[in-house]
Amino acid sequence: AYQLLMLGQSMVPMLQRFYLVIAILVHHGSGKLTRGSLELLCQQSAERLSIIYGLHSPDFFSKTLFHDFIRKLQNLDVLRRNADGMLEFDDNLTSIGADARLVLGEEIRHSILSLTFESTEADV
Repeated sequence: AYQLLMLGQSMVPMLQRFYLVIAILVHHGSGKLTRGSLELLCQQSAERLSIIYGLHSPDFFSKTLFHDFIRKLQNLDVLRRNADGMLEFDDNLTSIGADARLVLGEEIRHSILSLTFESTEADV
């Protein structure tokens, strides 16, 4: 049980980053962000999150990790680029975000969502 707990704890930062990507996409809506703007928003939000929680891992807000995850979502056809270069998705992505409550704690989900709203307000 202890080994499984340790293995699970090592995956939490990765799951937080993935949830951050999905939360930003869902918040902005389908067809509203380019891949580059999504990566930038994710990196900025992850940097803020690492400051709040004292995460000392530069990997947590690495743009490359966000880039690779977004590319994987495109390869799996979860995200698609429209003719204008904007990322589109369907309700399946929204349900993935909702399922995160089963894995991530309420406090971290709330922090990610509040950062998502802050980044939107800063853009306006």
